Amino acid sequence: MSGTPDNVIIGPGWLYMAPLATSEPADSTTALPSAWISLGYTEDGTDMVVSNKNDQIMVAETKYPIRVVNSESVVKLRVKLAEPTLRNLKAAFGGGTAGSNTATSMELPTDLTGIMLVHDSHPSTSLTENRRKVFRECYPSSDVSLPFKKSPNKTTVDVEFMAVLPENQTSPAIFLKPAGVSVAV
Repeated sequence: MSGTPDNVIIGPGWLYMAPLATSEPADSTTALPSAWISLGYTEDGTDMVVSNKNDQIMVAETKYPIRVVNSESVVKLRVKLAEPTLRNLKAAFGGGTAGSNTATSMELPTDLTGIMLVHDSHPSTSLTENRRKVFRECYPSSDVSLPFKKSPNKTTVDVEFMAVLPENQTSPAIFLKPAGVSVAV
């Protein structure tokens, strides 16, 4: 049995957001432009979940399906943000990335505004081993929870973002690896 140790991804990585239609990175080696804002620390990292609904094609001549067809796919990112800043709260409640962490207040948004998300899963100073995932258009897709508990527990922003298929794209997400590096994404 053999394997490639460099293909094993260790660590939770970092999550960044940007307004919709921001230029997406072309690779995982280049540093993100200033339009991409870090969402900061998380409680348990970020979980990417892809749910598929597959339909079995049956015929009368056999009890086994003769084909399986994917009829629906949903891509979600689940995260517990450990920094409940006003900007992070606004994004979690569907208000986009507008706003500043120096604001004195934030109201719940009345219109749903999406964001783009980037997850860097093995960032290093040189980004030479980084595996980057770009989620092109995301919206909060379930309850947003802010558990307030006594120390040593902390308040987190528990949110699930759903990636949708943007106009003129063939996929809601793209996986990038460093140019010239033969490692898995």
